[in-house]
Amino acid sequence: MSFQTTIEIDGQQIKTLQDIFPQPGKAKMLIIGKRPTPDSVEVGHYFQGAQGQYFWLCLKESGLLALDPNKHKYEDEALLEHGFGITDFVKRPGRYKQEPSEDEYQLGAVRIKGEIARLQPKALLFVYKRPLNWLVRYGYNSKLRIDFGFNPHLETLFGSPCKVFLFCADYGEQMTWCDNRVNKSMSDIQIRPLSPRTEGSFYGRFCHTSNFVTPHTSAAAGPQPGAGPHVPAKQRLRS
Repeated sequence: MSFQTTIEIDGQQIKTLQDIFPQPGKAKMLIIGKRPTPDSVEVGHYFQGAQGQYFWLCLKESGLLALDPNKHKYEDEALLEHGFGITDFVKRPGRYKQEPSEDEYQLGAVRIKGEIARLQPKALLFVYKRPLNWLVRYGYNSKLRIDFGFNPHLETLFGSPCKVFLFCADYGEQMTWCDNRVNKSMSDIQIRPLSPRTEGSFYGRFCHTSNFVTPHTSAAAGPQPGAGPHVPAKQRLRS
């Protein structure tokens, strides 16, 4: 399965990644990236770079996404089965840290605003900060602050109440800060029914308040076969 497609942008035929959307009204979560990288477009799947792979690892370790090795070679192949969708704010591919233009961001804000209204997801998961900033400022003409992690003050901004979470995919100087303040909330999520430990976590809050995520295993099931000891996503990436 490949999600590579060709669309027209400014009169040119551009290879990009197609949107993966659940049926309107049935979207449990919409994942919004910034723009596809050429490598991801070539493979035909979302988030194939180092930062994107870190995001997929965190999402799987959180218990929000589970893959069937007999069916799924890439993470995005399993999204619709979970009721999740994914798109990029800007559809024209670009290298990591190659920022879209202001015009691209403005067009992206209009498009994403329309998709949110159409799909009515119960949660929005932004992988990068700048797309959320443009959506709030330009798409909704709001000056509300934007925080890494949960943004409860944004939950009613998008027309229907939905959870809003801003992931931190940056490396380098901000990585330790991001791990402590944001992504740690994903690493601590347990793949099991709610418990006192998970009640306040990323998974627990989504599951308890939105009632849309169902654990894929129970505590009685024990560790996954062949899983071995738990190793944090960042540590595994660097090994």
